[in-house]
Parts: sequence; structure tokens; C-alpha cells
Amino acid sequence: TSLKYIPNITILDLSHNHLDEQGVRYLTFFLQQCQSIITLNLFNNQLSDVFLAEILAAFITPTSQFSSDLASTSASFTSSRKRGGGSRGSVSGGNEKRIIMNNYFETSFFNQSVTDLNIGRNTLAAASSEVLERVIKQNVVLTSLNLEGCFKLVPKAFKRITEAIRLYNPHITRLCCDALPLSVKSCEYLGKIQGKSKVTRVRVLSMSRCNLTSVHVKHLSKFLALSTSVERLDLSANPLTDEAVPSIVDILLRQV
Repeated sequence: TSLKYIPNITILDLSHNHLDEQGVRYLTFFLQQCQSIITLNLFNNQLSDVFLAEILAAFITPTSQFSSDLASTSASFTSSRKRGGGSRGSVSGGNEKRIIMNNYFETSFFNQSVTDLNIGRNTLAAASSEVLERVIKQNVVLTSLNLEGCFKLVPKAFKRITEAIRLYNPHITRLCCDALPLSVKSCEYLGKIQGKSKVTRVRVLSMSRCNLTSVHVKHLSKFLALSTSVERLDLSANPLTDEAVPSIVDILLRQV
């Protein structure tokens, strides 16, 4: 709680920790109050879906409809936890719903300062991916988003996130998708982020260690080759062969 008394703090690095229920609640309150933080690094905290959703909701304007939607998602999550047992980074029973409701919807404060957000290696699943989609649609200051190693991110949710960037957010210029289980369709969604969009301005796109093949890159290039804004494309540490070269060349020629 002493963090709220440091008015000039701009970088908060909490990577490689294990935030529990109390830590998440304090962090959420701090983010809602503090408007000086520019960089927030939560990489590898093994946050549960609900805990991550709670933190992300600190970046958007609370609404009654959002309260209802997230409470419903949380209730479903609670029910599934009861059937499947607990895990580190989660809370049991009806506590998840209580935490989310108490921390957000009793206040009108939300963070409008963070531009660089790293939530890699956490459980980005049903509840948190929905909140992230809303963050992307509403937040006008976020410029860098790191999703590295969020293995629970399913293609359907990934599509909604990329579409939110493409259609609503011209501010995100750096997107890290390293070590994500990207499908061929997911690569197509990433390509469409740029494509013929007049909104998106993503300049740095990282897809390292995603187990990409020439087929993945072909679908990526189909749309990404239409863009002229990409300045850096990281495809390192993927099992790419010579078959991927023509697709990569198509992308590069467009950037010249």
C-alpha cells in the first residue's frame, strides 16, 4: 500500500513473482489510483484467469453491464473450480466473484497512464481475455502489449483480441506473441491486424518460439504483405525451412 505514496514511480516490475489474492487486491487498488506508472511488468506470476481479469479491469471504465458479464464469467469459473479442484493463484468458493465486484465496481477510478503492459506467462483464458478485449477497445494510451507464453489463450479469444486491435486501437505499436500456441488461423488473424487496416499501426510484431511452419508463414504473409507499417518482424526459433522463404520475401518486398 505504500506504493500509492510514491507519486513519481513510472516503472513497476513484478515479474517472476507469485501474487496471491491479497497482492492482487492491493495492486489493483494501486493501479486505479496511480496515474504515473508507464510500464507494468507482470510476466510469469502464474496468475489465475480471474486474478488476471481483476488486474486488467483496472484499465477500463467500470459499467453495470461489464459488472454483470464478468460476475457471470467468474461464477462459471467458480463452479468449474469446485468440480476440478484448486490450483495455485486461484481462490475457492464464491470469493472470486466477491473480489472482482468489490475491487472495481464500487469505484469510478481507472488507470490511464500505463503504456507498456506485460502479462506474459499468466493464465489468459475466458474471463481475462474478455477483459483484455475491452481494455484494447477503450484504452487510448496503451502502446505495447506482451502476451508471451499465455498458453491458455484459445484461437477464438485470440481472434477477438486481434480484431479489437485492428478495428479499435491505433495506438498499439508493439505486439509480442512469443511462445504462443499459434494455429494457422491465428497467424491469419495476426496478418489481418495490419492488412488494409487504416487504423492499426503495429510496427513491431514478435512471433518467436511459436513452432511456426511454412504453412503458418504463408497465411501470415497473405495479409501482412499488404501492410507498409511493419518495421520489425521476429520469427526466430521456429522450425522454418526453405519453403517459408517465398512468403517471407513477399512480406519484405512490401516493406521496402
